[in-house]
Amino acid sequence: MRRVYMAFTKIANYSPRRASFNPHSSRMVQRPTSTELKDGDTVFIVVLGITGCGKTTFINEASDSNLVVGKSLFSQTQEITLSKPFTVEPPGEGKKFDVILIDTPGFDNTAKTSDVKIRQLIKAELERLDTEKGKLAGAIYLHRISDNRIGDTATKSTKIFRQVGSHVSMDKVVISTSFWSKEQLDGVFREIDLEDHPIFSQIQEKGAQMMRHDSGKDSAMEIIWAILTKSPQAKVAQEERIKERKALSNQDNSQMLSMEFDKQAQVSKQEIRNLDAQLKGI
Repeated sequence: MRRVYMAFTKIANYSPRRASFNPHSSRMVQRPTSTELKDGDTVFIVVLGITGCGKTTFINEASDSNLVVGKSLFSQTQEITLSKPFTVEPPGEGKKFDVILIDTPGFDNTAKTSDVKIRQLIKAELERLDTEKGKLAGAIYLHRISDNRIGDTATKSTKIFRQVGSHVSMDKVVISTSFWSKEQLDGVFREIDLEDHPIFSQIQEKGAQMMRHDSGKDSAMEIIWAILTKSPQAKVAQEERIKERKALSNQDNSQMLSMEFDKQAQVSKQEIRNLDAQLKGI
């Protein structure tokens, strides 16, 4: 009952979680600092996650690329793959960027690539960007909201955050939950657990953001905007656009949660009536 109430409260007041903008906050003082992005820069964003979390689909949706998407238990991506460049103009920022997304092999890979090999591939790519003075703008970690719990594979994935953290500040990292089209009510419960999990809460305390990916280009672009947006004013403009798009979806979810809340309340009332009848019969 309490869990349903928490979910109802969460969905009614939902807005994507954001890092603090207080420049004096100790949680935002970290190394390296965010690289200043200039109008017209070509920037890279690395996309991470376990096999089947939707990395390649996300990249194709955002960039209109045609990278091969796996349809089985075997990870289709075995090497580092780049999307085609695409132009992004974050609202309120007044700048345009040529963005290239970096597709990475999934952890828990059922093919031949081991987790150690995958980490080596990603490390080499990040170091190459540093050497060639490519601008790594941030990282997106995709997590299936349909997963019942955070298993060992997701825990192992956090080792990558240590590598990413040495190349980009954590306020340029987005933890994005995917497959919301298949999960609604249960997804809200899992989202609560995910935010409270020691691994992800620690990453958020260092400045990372948590956002939903509802599938589709608009949702993917909002996540990319969150990484490329720098000024607090631009962040506000971006959040307003997100809130507008979420409004109808949240209304539907709220109605569904309200029905579940009422159902649980009726069950509790019936249990009380049954208990009362039993006591009277004693």
